[in-house]
Amino acid sequence: PITDSDDVFGLQREIAPARIYVFGRTHETYARFVDDALFVNPGSVGEEPGVARFAIVSTEGEPWSVDFRTAAY
Repeated sequence: PITDSDDVFGLQREIAPARIYVFGRTHETYARFVDDALFVNPGSVGEEPGVARFAIVSTEGEPWSVDFRTAAY
């Protein structure tokens, strides 16, 4: 989760080097930069009945941006 230390995110980079990581397993949305990599949890479907959460990641400019959205279903 977002409260994890930078070291936890750094370990993920050692396992699989990338610039963007998308995670799940929690309803908490977050976007966090650690060592020039973006870590994103877009949210979930079903935490609230009839609501889905998702993220739009833009890499068009620097720094990259994340916009969190919800959609009814």
